Amino acid sequence: MAEDPDIKIEILVADHQNKADVDLSIIRRWFDESGVDVISNVGNSSVALEAKTLVEAKNKVALISSAGTSDLTRKS
Repeated sequence: MAEDPDIKIEILVADHQNKADVDLSIIRRWFDESGVDVISNVGNSSVALEAKTLVEAKNKVALISSAGTSDLTRKS
């Protein structure tokens, strides 16, 4: 695998306090102001469900590893 020296990766961290409104505010700010393309480790299932809508609307990517609701893969 070849390395591309022009690719820059910056990791941002925030505490969403397991509150969907705080989480969405952080995600929205990261997408709109910080140029973030991918989010990961979205908190619990209710936060992940709310974040999913925003991620889809902004055409971004979410790597959700801790949320466990089947609504993420079935209903939504």
